[in-house]
Amino acid sequence: MTKEEAAAYRKSKAAAVAAASARLFGTEDGRLVLADLVAKYAPDRPRFENEGRFDPDAYRAAFRDGQSTVVLEILAAVTAGNLSTNATHL
Repeated sequence: MTKEEAAAYRKSKAAAVAAASARLFGTEDGRLVLADLVAKYAPDRPRFENEGRFDPDAYRAAFRDGQSTVVLEILAAVTAGNLSTNATHL
């Protein structure tokens, strides 16, 4: 597989995952689950804070950052899937 073919494959797979994410989280159940994930692992929550107090533990901060990053990935995939779906229906 050439570099160009590999890049095209990755782009195609990313588009398929984005479309599937938009369909999945576009359902009533999906929106409920996504809202719960955002509430629990908010991307904008402080990393060095635990239960309202400063927490200097870098490992716990990294763990919280990882949780938030997963939510950001899901939100980005849903957005990309919605954008590509809307673009094909224009």
